[in-house]
Amino acid sequence: MKTQLLLAVLLLIISCKKRSLDNYYYPSKADVLGHFKNNQKLALSSFQNFEKLIDTLERINCLGNNAIFKLTHQHKEFNFIASTLFGNCSSAPHIKYYNLLSISKDSILKNKSKFPIDSLAVMLKRDLLNYGKDKNYSRSPKKLIVSITEKKYLKNVLLKVFTEFNQIQSETIDSLTLNIQFNRRFEILPPVPPPPLEIIE
Repeated sequence: MKTQLLLAVLLLIISCKKRSLDNYYYPSKADVLGHFKNNQKLALSSFQNFEKLIDTLERINCLGNNAIFKLTHQHKEFNFIASTLFGNCSSAPHIKYYNLLSISKDSILKNKSKFPIDSLAVMLKRDLLNYGKDKNYSRSPKKLIVSITEKKYLKNVLLKVFTEFNQIQSETIDSLTLNIQFNRRFEILPPVPPPPLEIIE
């Protein structure tokens, strides 16, 4: 009996070691693989803190490139392109708030209204499947930006977003995309314009 139990445990260990990772790609597999050769690949775990992550993204985006991140969790590997809203060196971003969904550890911000994080599945689904029907939500999945501002529990928030997105995708025949941004501010505001030049006569 002991021999059979030991054999079963050994087989279980071997099977776990041999199990391959399930791979996921965002915004889509074609986007990630299309950018894989000429853009920087980064492990999310390699950053000491959120500020260094944003600084790196700003430098990469400023050069006109994209960052491809990898996050591994329980036999799943999530590969995703991420940027930051103010990483464009040449001009300030043109923000359309209905295309933006901001997420922190415990809150969601949509069109300046706050919702609990438990509403993530509902809010994300409304945005992804809106297609311009409601002016308060994203015009299309490709235009939706999921802005994540959580510093301490970034991995947990990302996993929640990926899980809910995958569930929504499994329930529709439409091909959806997930655009991720990391930002310092929960409430995204455009930069203050410079003061007008003083004209001396």
